[in-house]
Amino acid sequence: MKIDNFDDLVEVFLDYRIEILAKCFNPWTGWKHWLESTIGLLEDPQEKYSTRDDENDFQTFEEFVKEELNSIGEHVEFCMVNLYTHLPTSCISLKVVTDMIGALDLLNSLKSLLREVGFANERSQLVLKDCLHKLRSLRKFSVPNLKNLEKIRKFCLANASLIFCTVSSSAKLQTEKKAPLDLLVIDEAAQLKECESAIPFQLPGLRHAVLIGDERQLPAMVKSKITEKAGFGRSLFERLLLLGHERHLLNVQYRMHPSISLFPKREFYNNRILDGPNVKQGSYEKCFLSGK
Repeated sequence: MKIDNFDDLVEVFLDYRIEILAKCFNPWTGWKHWLESTIGLLEDPQEKYSTRDDENDFQTFEEFVKEELNSIGEHVEFCMVNLYTHLPTSCISLKVVTDMIGALDLLNSLKSLLREVGFANERSQLVLKDCLHKLRSLRKFSVPNLKNLEKIRKFCLANASLIFCTVSSSAKLQTEKKAPLDLLVIDEAAQLKECESAIPFQLPGLRHAVLIGDERQLPAMVKSKITEKAGFGRSLFERLLLLGHERHLLNVQYRMHPSISLFPKREFYNNRILDGPNVKQGSYEKCFLSGK
């Protein structure tokens, strides 16, 4: 779908979420490992320095601490940010999220102080102490011990409070979603065949449904003339209207210039649609072609 460069959009896709959580759940290279590594470094940096690799013998103590904190800090920050972003809210409390954000702020402050005034400075030691306290409190928070991607997928769906999918793929939730869903919203409901809308209605536990659509727009495409004549392309939205169910008309349009909306308002909506204030402004009237 070419969304790799849009971080705010790619984050809501399940496959991306599974891939990120798999890294955080890994007991050897994930959240638990990097949390303990950070705590170990801050608790006794001198001991870590004395057992460093031979190739780093030339480093001073302060150089070593700065480099290690930057390296380990990147990993623990990756885990924290992605855990509070991608874990279902039922699996991570607001307090844990607040503690994670607080710990990250303290870690960044400590890095800045190490660059500016050094490790032995009193301010550095105070921030280090506060940071350690925050990090130790996060030991109580554990993540699921899941390595298999399919199990992580089931975990995400079982604990999700909001799920976005196509009507067809909602059939998969019959086996993957454990907790019942309460509310179903079908967008573009007037462009779906009735049999397609029926798929998500099979989900257990549904108590409410909202159909959003416009039967005046193009209906579902049906190639067979026989099935089209039999009404196969009719939507559930249209059937309910034919049965006398009430609908709520959204009567303001914000896209078309009034000279363009004039025709559909008159021909399809009995002039019940109003033009939004934005399309009435002079700046909205753009002319790209010469002539009328």
